Amino acid sequence: MGWISPTAYNDVDNKWSNELNSYDGNTGTYASSTVNQYYHWLELLLAETSICDKIRIYCAEWYGFGEGGSNVRIEVYDGSSWILVYEVTIASNQWTEKTIPGGPMMISKARVYNKYMAPGNTYMRLKEFAFNQANVNIAAAGVSNNLLGA
Repeated sequence: MGWISPTAYNDVDNKWSNELNSYDGNTGTYASSTVNQYYHWLELLLAETSICDKIRIYCAEWYGFGEGGSNVRIEVYDGSSWILVYEVTIASNQWTEKTIPGGPMMISKARVYNKYMAPGNTYMRLKEFAFNQANVNIAAAGVSNNLLGA
């Protein structure tokens, strides 16, 4: 199947700007967290629930004088709870892929925040985010029928 972009967002605490840039297909643009604000989620929504097996992210942290790695936390929503996918510092301006724990599952959205910001003029630049729509047999993958609405 392949990589699919979010189609909408939810800025839970109104602490982000240019949110659409996080999935516009251009790594030269970005959504940014408010300066010196952290632990504020940006939710990235799919048009419809899809079977996904991994996510990918392209981001950086702005330090006031240049970009560096970002200490991010990423979770996906399986219809009933948030599942931690990633919580670590990732390299600046490189695609980072992470497999969703537990294998392919029905996902409707993901959420991202920058876990740490140094003092001063710092904020996260979320340049792109995508979900990998898995090409799997639903029964073989062990995807629960109740998640499919059956």
